[in-house]
Amino acid sequence: MTQLNCPKCPGGLSRRVLVGVTVDQCAKCRGIFLDRGELEQLLRR
Repeated sequence: MTQLNCPKCPGGLSRRVLVGVTVDQCAKCRGIFLDRGELEQLLRR
């Protein structure tokens, strides 16, 4: 699997589980980035 880069800073993204939904989080700026449909899943929980 290819390492994804943060769209905001030069950090790398890693997968994290947030209330049962897998999201991308930057190791450097701690930003959380969502794929299509993940916001709706978070709002339902």
